[in-house]
Amino acid sequence: MNYCIKHALIFLIFLLPFSEASSQSFTLRDNEISVPGITSKVVINNNSSFSEKSKKLSEFKLYPVAGYTYNSGFLPGMFLTNQVDSLKRFAFQAMPMYAWKQQNIIGEGKFSYNKMNNSGKIKHFKAFVSGRSYFFRSSNDFDFRAWRVETGVQITFHNPEGKNELINTFTAKLHHSKQDILSYMMVDSTYIPTKDTRTLNALRLNWTYDFKRAENPLGYEFNTDISDEFTRVQGIFHGKLNYDSPKKFFEYRFYAGAYIFKKNSFQNDFDGRLGISGITSEQDIFIDHWFLGRNYATHHMSDQQTYIDQGGFYTNMIAGKSWDWASALTFKTTMPFDAPIQLYLGIGAYPNLINNKVQTAYEGGILLAPFPGVLEIAFPILLDPKSLETLNLNTNNYLEKIRFILNFEKINLYKWSDHPKLPKPWL
Repeated sequence: MNYCIKHALIFLIFLLPFSEASSQSFTLRDNEISVPGITSKVVINNNSSFSEKSKKLSEFKLYPVAGYTYNSGFLPGMFLTNQVDSLKRFAFQAMPMYAWKQQNIIGEGKFSYNKMNNSGKIKHFKAFVSGRSYFFRSSNDFDFRAWRVETGVQITFHNPEGKNELINTFTAKLHHSKQDILSYMMVDSTYIPTKDTRTLNALRLNWTYDFKRAENPLGYEFNTDISDEFTRVQGIFHGKLNYDSPKKFFEYRFYAGAYIFKKNSFQNDFDGRLGISGITSEQDIFIDHWFLGRNYATHHMSDQQTYIDQGGFYTNMIAGKSWDWASALTFKTTMPFDAPIQLYLGIGAYPNLINNKVQTAYEGGILLAPFPGVLEIAFPILLDPKSLETLNLNTNNYLEKIRFILNFEKINLYKWSDHPKLPKPWL
């Protein structure tokens, strides 16, 4: 990117926090710029028909944002959207950020067409295209970047009468991603490091059926990923049983996933194994999540971050991953007193690599959850003997066995704009 553009962006990013817009939103309408305490007029011909018709379309908000990853260091940026207080027919969100280590731009963005219906089977139809890019590793010679583009449709169906809390959604999207990888080229009998690229293309289908009621919520989800190199299916059933109050609950979750087929080329390029544990950066082959760091050496702190996906175990069950199938049943419960502490238990099954017989594993421990679903820290106490032995071989001390959830998706303004009525991004 042009030198002047990059440094102009840095200047703007650092200017925003010192303005009165630092803690509130920056709003632009068709004929005025409004920042709390400051109002400036922009000359627009108010007699033009465009000015009258575009009053809602031209409204947008700009937020200063900042982040940090081990791969790129400090990440100042901004979030821009026109989806302010109501769903727009044409909506956009963009979050460019400046990767300090690589001195380049990363981030994500999304553009969507939305149509709401008051009657019929379809309540909300959305057609969208989204993109994401970040750096996941750097060396003395190369910066390694990942890109992702997804385009598709999402259909939310009308709820039956008396089931207002029901969310019934079907999503179909085409996925295309590229990741830089390190390879070697022979020159004069010497292997020279070079940068290559691996590509992943797939059709991704998702059906979500959720009762998001205040008490005893439950739901299920089915996912299918289809490619010319592999096909896999996954299903999740989850729910909560409340007692005393909505904040006191017993939570259950069942997962099952299997590969229908896979090619050796896919297995060699990606760690797409299904597992009883949550998703780590290595298994995030579709670049769905944000991690503190990717592709670091073993025993790096970023290895301890996970997302509750697939089997949902907090412990990194190294042996509990399979190219065939995996299943798990997990439980969590709050304490009878008010405290950000929960107890968890998981039971999983997967095929043994040697004889293909069913192998089982279990875990249990204490969960410190100051912000459930957003920030959680898992302290393992109970592990089956085989999993404990394997984990001890791959960790140096108890601290490396601790896992934590840091779910950027629930505090990400990019996601928040889909629900502008919520008072806080993580609710």
